[in-house]
Amino acid sequence: MPKNNEEIFDSPRDDPEHLFWLEQGRKMLTDSVSLTTVRAAATSLMTGLGAMQAIYIGVLGFADFIPKEMKLPLKWFFAAPPMLWLMALYLCLKVLKTEGMEVRLKSPNEIRNRLQELAREKQHDLDVAFWLLLAGLLAAVALLVWRRMI
Repeated sequence: MPKNNEEIFDSPRDDPEHLFWLEQGRKMLTDSVSLTTVRAAATSLMTGLGAMQAIYIGVLGFADFIPKEMKLPLKWFFAAPPMLWLMALYLCLKVLKTEGMEVRLKSPNEIRNRLQELAREKQHDLDVAFWLLLAGLLAAVALLVWRRMI
């Protein structure tokens, strides 16, 4: 039987910059999996949605923006932006809502998988809410341009 006479040497000391970036990677992983950051983003998005709805409804209500002689089916177009924003608001509330779940505390893989799945679902809802906010904003701008043309 041949003897394995290979000598194992000590690893070279890690470069401080290398250690710094490894630590940044750990923080990034912790923050990206954290539901706290997703919920904070949802709260901020809800604040923006509320402000946009207030401004839009204020323009519609106080500025006589919709002509009185316009036919009723055409007036319904002006409801599109708030409807999109209400759907976005629902998704933001869904992100903020806590969910009951069962997790075995002695199973780290199950905890990690469940947390990652939950964060992925909430991030998806937040992304859709963001796109609905933008779609409502574009619809409001389009209606503003259309209103000026009539």
